[in-house]
Amino acid sequence: MEIDEIFNMTNKPEYQSIDKIKKVFSCHTRFPVPKGEVWMGTDFLAQAGLSDTLDNHSRLAHELGMDLICLPVADDARYQPVLGYRYFKPSDIRTAVRSGHHLVVAVVDGPLQKQVSHAGLMETLTSWIRDRKKFMEAYTAEQEKILAMVDQCLEMGAHALVITDDMASEQGTMISPGDIDIMCTGFYTRAVEMVHEAGRHILLHSCGKITGLLPLLDSWKIDGLAAVQHRPNNLVELQHKLPGRIIMAGIDANFLEQKSFFGLEDDFLKIIALLKHSGGLVLCSACGLYKGYHIDRIKKIYALADSISASAAAPFKTGF
Repeated sequence: MEIDEIFNMTNKPEYQSIDKIKKVFSCHTRFPVPKGEVWMGTDFLAQAGLSDTLDNHSRLAHELGMDLICLPVADDARYQPVLGYRYFKPSDIRTAVRSGHHLVVAVVDGPLQKQVSHAGLMETLTSWIRDRKKFMEAYTAEQEKILAMVDQCLEMGAHALVITDDMASEQGTMISPGDIDIMCTGFYTRAVEMVHEAGRHILLHSCGKITGLLPLLDSWKIDGLAAVQHRPNNLVELQHKLPGRIIMAGIDANFLEQKSFFGLEDDFLKIIALLKHSGGLVLCSACGLYKGYHIDRIKKIYALADSISASAAAPFKTGF
């Protein structure tokens, strides 16, 4: 089944969430906020009595009311870091797309993320400073592998991609935006071009404070941000500075971890109302769903978000 065929079958209930996300990716939505998660961990599924399989990812996403399913992909999961979630094969993308239940997003580790996974953060940064030529040789080799993976995910029918590349801490970028430009622009311009030529969307995930990278992200023509943190960035300001982009975020780790939402609920509702009012919001945690008790928390958070009316936006109150 071709992607356009799936998008056009919106008269059928099972395809309504796909149409909803298509509208979100065009930044034209004011209905109840769509939902999705970049990472659903093995223990999270186990709490629901489910093993960590492709079918069960789709099943749990459906039961929780998610509108998209994200699948981290790798050629061989045996050589990936153990982070609490599994990696899927590129062929699993096609299986999920053909099921027709969710918009399917492939999650691909970026070149810097790969470098850090192989050598560690400090070794990677030291290599950049001390031997830039050697670093760029390794980075270029890695980027070619990743671009091949991006191409494969597109061939498998992925509706969108998220590139995960941690470029920042909560204080700011790990190296200067100018250095990130030198290091990363070649990869991202090629990746964006590939994805856009296929008529799909590409989002970037980075932990930490990425406000200093916004001009660069704009120049790369990235379609949006995924699993970004509100506290160091201010999502409402990010949305204003990257107009027309998708913001797949809204649930910071501290909100997800609290047993009680007392003292946090009002700010959360105001932030989500403002983001939703501007369009292009997909409600998502900044940290992933890994722990068993996250199931009850995320249900409550989703119910809160669904309580917001289109006119609920109020003056922004910083932080939650």
